[in-house]
Order: sequence, then structure tokens, then C-alpha cells
Amino acid sequence: MLTHKWIALAACGAFVIAAGCTKPGAELTVEKTVMVAASPAELWAFVGQWDGIANIAPVVKDVRIEGRGVGATRAFEANGARFVEKLEALEDGKSYTYTFVETPLPVEDYHGTIAVADAGGGMSSFTWTGTFKARGVPDEDARKALSDIFSGGVAEVQKQFPVRE
Repeated sequence: MLTHKWIALAACGAFVIAAGCTKPGAELTVEKTVMVAASPAELWAFVGQWDGIANIAPVVKDVRIEGRGVGATRAFEANGARFVEKLEALEDGKSYTYTFVETPLPVEDYHGTIAVADAGGGMSSFTWTGTFKARGVPDEDARKALSDIFSGGVAEVQKQFPVRE
């Protein structure tokens, strides 16, 4: 009986490797990008302010900033849950990277980046990327939690800067 369990486990492991699935604790990535009719400066003014996270996540309430520049933290409430994030890197006008200090989301080792780039022809791109590990849930559940948030952010950017025909 014990031998059969080990054979089943070995077969499952072979299937995971053959299928290219992630192993538990593997780093995952979610990225959402949208092109909008705005200059990089206009887009950055909307998405790039450390205290302006509510612009792309309207459920965010009561943003509190401590510190300035890299190392600053922002704490806020969203859907009744508390979040604390730390600014890890800033390339003003282009991108910032942050980490979760406190989050109810089922992720750990999270690094997020908000980035703006000139796409030419009066267009700019907005990209929101997150790398993380699932915490206490299957990878797909963690991925979906962040994908839903990032998709909401993209939708807010598109509302602010509709593409002109």
C-alpha cells in the first residue's frame, strides 16, 4: 500500500514536470498593459504619484504616507482590509516599484511595478506588473487575485484617457 502511494506521488511529480506547471513556492508574475492617448507626463501625473493609488484603484480609502522618496510607506484601506506598501525604487516620470509590508491578499514576496512609457504618435503605455509567491492558496487563486486588481487599474486608466479615433 505504501509503495503504491510513492508510485502515485512520483507519477504526479512527473506529470507536473511534463506539463510545465509551477512547483509550490514558485515565483509567479501578473502583468497588464494598456496603450492610451496621452503623453507620458500626463499619464504619469495620473498613475505615478505615491499617494495617488486611488486613481487606479478606486476602492482605496484613507491613504496615509509616512516618509518621502524611496523607503516611504503608504497605508490604506480597500474593501475593509488594511494594506501597507513600501516604495522600493523610483524613476520619476517612468516607474516605481513597491513591496507589500502588510496585505490580506494570498501572496508573499510581492514586488509590484507601475510603469509609463512613450509609445510614439501621442500614445503612451501603462504597465502594472507584480511578481510574487502564492501564500496558502493554489497559484491560480493568487494569480487571479492580482490579475483582477491590475485589470481594474487598467480600466481606470482607460476611463481617464480614452483612445481617440
